[in-house]
Amino acid sequence: MKILKLAAISAVLATAFISQASAHAIWIAPRHDNLAIVYGDLSDDGYDVEMIQSLKGNGVITRNDQENHVLFTTDEKTTYVSAALVRGYSTKDEVGKRFNLPKNEVENAVKSGYYVKYASSILGNLAEKPKLQGIKLEILPLVDPTLLHKGDELIIQVYYDGKPLEGAKVYRDYVTDHDTTYKTDADGKATIVIRNHGQNVIATKHNVILENNPKTDKYGYYSTLSFESFEKKKPKKK
Repeated sequence: MKILKLAAISAVLATAFISQASAHAIWIAPRHDNLAIVYGDLSDDGYDVEMIQSLKGNGVITRNDQENHVLFTTDEKTTYVSAALVRGYSTKDEVGKRFNLPKNEVENAVKSGYYVKYASSILGNLAEKPKLQGIKLEILPLVDPTLLHKGDELIIQVYYDGKPLEGAKVYRDYVTDHDTTYKTDADGKATIVIRNHGQNVIATKHNVILENNPKTDKYGYYSTLSFESFEKKKPKKK
């Protein structure tokens, strides 16, 4: 059995931390011989386990909630895992204080967002072409990325609500390189250069702006795709 430690967004109580939480992603990564869903921006925090509202894969997954994180196991056949963390409302008032409430429940509210974080991961070599995992905002690699090396090109396609998303901002590696970004074309595609030997975390985000909605001004989505590239050196040409 593979033991996967799920560590995501913390329970947001402090006003300043609420502000930061809406802008951060979650991703799946190795942690102490396990795998974890990590939350933050160059950080790794605990979280309210009730925020994890979806955890699934293409095999058997057993969830085990802890005090400030969720553990789960998968069978050996599992190659895909995905999770959704519902951050919920973050509303700012006219003096800059933030609340975990919809806009119509905050006095003198200025702006509000409703935030959901997604993470997907390919856990090992695939026997077929990668498939969508069915999350709302998703990064689909068009070839098995675990067979690629650092420096190789990978074509990815970003989907929102099951349709290719044009103009999405894509980060080459959310953990190690926030500076190298791409924009998806009319087909939702972008060509990424693999950043790392081993662990890579590609990320994208998308906002849906609302008009005359009493509860929030936008829905904000963040999504990552993690995988380990092939670390062995390519054979030299003779």
